[in-house]
Amino acid sequence: LMESDHDVEDPTIVDRRDIPIFLFSMDFPLPVFIDKHYQARALDDMVVAVQSDEFEWESHIACNGSPIIWNLRNPLRPLLAATAQHLSGLLPMHLTFDVAHSKISQDWLWSVGCNPLSHTSTQLANFSAIQIDTAHRHYIADSLMESIRAVNDGVVAMAESRLNHDNLHVSNAIPLDKLVQMHVAVKLSWRKALIAVHRLDFQDAIPHVHAAVRNANHFRDLAVHTGHLLKLSGCLAPTHQGSFDWWMLIMVGAALLSVTTYYVFTKEKVKPKLN
Repeated sequence: LMESDHDVEDPTIVDRRDIPIFLFSMDFPLPVFIDKHYQARALDDMVVAVQSDEFEWESHIACNGSPIIWNLRNPLRPLLAATAQHLSGLLPMHLTFDVAHSKISQDWLWSVGCNPLSHTSTQLANFSAIQIDTAHRHYIADSLMESIRAVNDGVVAMAESRLNHDNLHVSNAIPLDKLVQMHVAVKLSWRKALIAVHRLDFQDAIPHVHAAVRNANHFRDLAVHTGHLLKLSGCLAPTHQGSFDWWMLIMVGAALLSVTTYYVFTKEKVKPKLN
């Protein structure tokens, strides 16, 4: 999932993901497994694997009436499967989601092929083209969602920012051109990625989603920084005081004088008394 050099906008930035992998080599009479049956498992932030002394161990899985033999001294195959699951959510072909019961179901008829995710083969082999495309699709979808969230956070930060008389003096420091440039760059990367996905060229879409995430994060950081700058300058600057409206004061005084004069100099009318 690395992007080529000619697609990187900034050659000093390399998009990569470091995955901690811990391998525990056990010297016990009996083999050690993780979660009862596994040599390697993917966790939220790492991959854990165990190595035992058995070269030929009858596993709990059988095919055509014969047990599948595992080489517990070489955990490379389960390590590749766990790393693929951690990196892109890639699962074995025989696992699917049962919508009716809302749980994982198994159909072992789909456990075919010689690849690290196949439980019915023991030879070390490469990932299939279908699995590579699936991993790319998962990675593209996750990167697009990450860039969308970053852009939305930036838009919210800009919407909450207010330019008034108190912070008007820092308006020249607002990177408006850079904000517009980053927003346009994100939309352009989205468009290129979707065009590549429409062609089913998932590998070509990877550099574009990388660029979208990078530009979206830059746009969000600029927007948040702009909001903080406006808020801080508004708090530090004195409250803006407008010029006093003397004309309004004269008008109010004249009105009060007119009302007072009327009540003072106007004679009170005496109503006739009727018996």
